[in-house]
Amino acid sequence: MKVLTWNVNGIRAAKVPLKTLLDSLDSDVICFQETKVTRDQLDEASCIVEGYNAYFSFSKKRSGYSGVATFCRNTAAPVAAEEGLSGLLSSHNASAIGCHGDTANFTDEELQSLDAEGRSVMTQHQLKHVIIVGDINASHKPIDHCDPDVERIFRLHPSRQWLDKFLYNSESKAEVSQVPTNPKAEVLSLKQVPISPTKSEHEVPTPGYFVDSFRSFHPDRKNAFTCWSTVTSARQTNYGTRIDYIFADKDLFHQQFVNCDIMPEVVGSDHCPVKAEVSGTCEASSTYPALCTKFMPEFLGKQQKLSSFFQKVSPSKHFSGLLATDDKNVKKRSNTVDSSTTNKNKKKQKTGPSSGNLLNFFQRKTTTSSSMTSVPQKAELETSNINKSSQDSNAMSNVTDKSDKQNIGTDERDQCETQCSSQESSSNEKSDSKGQLSAGWKTLFKGLPPAPLCKGHKEPCVLRTVKKAGINRGKRFYVCAKPEGHKSNPEARCDHFEWMGKK
Repeated sequence: MKVLTWNVNGIRAAKVPLKTLLDSLDSDVICFQETKVTRDQLDEASCIVEGYNAYFSFSKKRSGYSGVATFCRNTAAPVAAEEGLSGLLSSHNASAIGCHGDTANFTDEELQSLDAEGRSVMTQHQLKHVIIVGDINASHKPIDHCDPDVERIFRLHPSRQWLDKFLYNSESKAEVSQVPTNPKAEVLSLKQVPISPTKSEHEVPTPGYFVDSFRSFHPDRKNAFTCWSTVTSARQTNYGTRIDYIFADKDLFHQQFVNCDIMPEVVGSDHCPVKAEVSGTCEASSTYPALCTKFMPEFLGKQQKLSSFFQKVSPSKHFSGLLATDDKNVKKRSNTVDSSTTNKNKKKQKTGPSSGNLLNFFQRKTTTSSSMTSVPQKAELETSNINKSSQDSNAMSNVTDKSDKQNIGTDERDQCETQCSSQESSSNEKSDSKGQLSAGWKTLFKGLPPAPLCKGHKEPCVLRTVKKAGINRGKRFYVCAKPEGHKSNPEARCDHFEWMGKK
C-alpha cells in the first residue's frame, strides 16, 4: 500500500487532467493540501475521477483559501470518512470516525472556527493503525532547514518544541507505554508519558507515539527539502525547508513501513510530494462513506428545481404539464421561425436583383460607364471650341500667338510649382505635428530607466515592490536577478539592494 501527501497549491491549477495526475503519482491513498476550492467552485472533473473515490474539506471562511482532499483508489476505499478535527461537522454522519482527541481546553466556538478553515479530512481503512500526513509548516531539526539559526535558538520555536513532544524519540531510553490497539484511541491519546516525576520535561525529552518516517529512513540526508519560495526562485538552488511529513504510529512504522522518500522531481507547486510504502494490502470497503463526493446532490442529478418551492404538483400532473408547456413552446418556436423566414424572403425579394442569375453580380453597371463617358464628351466639345478660337486668332498674327502660348505654358508651370510646394509644406507640417505628438507622449510616459547592475554578478537587477504593510508599502526597489540561495553558492543571489530613483 502506497500513501502520498502533496501541497498542490491549487487543485485547479494542474496542467494535466486530474486522472492523469493521480495515475502518475502511483499511490493508493493521495492526500492533497491547499486545494483552494470551495463547494460552489467544485466541478465534476475534479471530484469524480474514474478509479478513485474522493473526500473534500472546504474553507467556509473565504474563497481560494486552504482546503484539503483525499483521493483513494477503489481498491483501497475507506470504511468511514470525516471532515474536520473536532467532530462538530460530522456529528450527524453515521459513517463518521468519531476520533477527536482531548478537546476539553477548547470552546465550541474555537473548534468550529478551526474546522471552518477546511484543514483536515480523516479516512478510516482496514488498517488498525494511524498515519498522519500533510503540510505541518514547521521544520523539525536544523538539518531540515536550508539556513537555520544556532541550534539552541532554533529549537526554542514553539512548533519545534511541539514536534519534539509529538514524535517518538528512538534515542531516548525511557520506557514508552504501549500504543493503544484501538484505532480510535490512537489519535485520542497524545499525552506524553513522563520519564521521572522528579525531572522536568525540559531536561529530558518525552517520547511520543508517532515517527517521522522520512527522517527515520534517512537520518543523515542533507538538503532534503519539500518547500521552496517561488518568488525568489529558490527551487533552482534548492534553498528550502522540509515541512511536509508522513507520521506513522510507532508499531506500524517498525512492523510494516518499507520506505519513505521525497519527490523533488515532481513540479507544479511550491511543494513536492512525500511518498511512503507500507507492506501488505488494504481491503477495500464494499460501500463508500457518506462524505464521498459521488454522493453530492449536484453530481447525482437530484438537486431540486426552483419551481418546486412554489407549488405542489403530483408527479404525473407535473410531467403532463411539462409536456403541454413543451408542446406550446414548440408551436411558438415554429410560428416564430416561419414568420422570420417569410420576412427574410420578403427582404431578399425587395433587395435582391431582378433576375436570379449569379452572373449579374459580376457584370459592370451601365450607369457608371455612361457617367464616365460623359466627361470626355464634354472635353471634346471644349477642345473643339478652343481649336476654332485658336484658328481665328491665327488669322491675326503668328507672333502674338506664339507669345500667348509661351505665357500660357509659364502660367501652368507656375501653378504646378506652387501646388507641389504647398503639398510638400503640408506634408512637412503633418510630419512635424506627428513628431511633436510622439515627443509629448514620450515625455509623459518615459518608461522605466535601465536596471542597475548588481554588485556581485555585474548583471541587470530585477524590480520588486514592497507589499508588506508599513511606511515603505508600494515602494519599488532593485535586487539581484539570481535565485535565492546559500551565501556560499556563487550562483545564488547576492546582497545587492537599491531603492528605485535613489543613487
